Amino acid sequence: MITHGRRSVDDVAQLIDLSLLHMPDDTPAKAELRGTAMLVRLVAEDFDRAVDVLVDDRRQAEDIFTEALGLSNLTQADDGSTDGVMALVGEIRERLADSAPDLRVSTLSTRGDEDTRVIVRLHAAIETRADPAGIALNHRIWRFIDDYTARRRYGLQT
Repeated sequence: MITHGRRSVDDVAQLIDLSLLHMPDDTPAKAELRGTAMLVRLVAEDFDRAVDVLVDDRRQAEDIFTEALGLSNLTQADDGSTDGVMALVGEIRERLADSAPDLRVSTLSTRGDEDTRVIVRLHAAIETRADPAGIALNHRIWRFIDDYTARRRYGLQT
């Protein structure tokens, strides 16, 4: 097992960089290897932070789902119908129940995809609400989207 993954992958990128020292600047291979070294560094960054990013997504999604279930009239759509909204409430409860302690990136990614799908559906259901709780939840969902995007930015210096 590679216990210091980021450092190990960064070392591979550094070896690529060192191999470039002896190449003429105008060779296409040098440009390709520079690009490869940058991609390797992105992999190193992902290796280092993936679980942290995905766990933060999950915590924020759980907060949204909990707040949504606390809305007094979540079970009724603007037109008075209940079928689609009740299905959404069921999906929210399912997402909250999905809490097995698995920290594999593939598992966390799949859970995150499902959480995000339900958050998008929830947002569509509440975005036109005028009550204070609905407005607050709408703002919380937009914060989730902003935070989700920010967590995925790379810090790589080029």
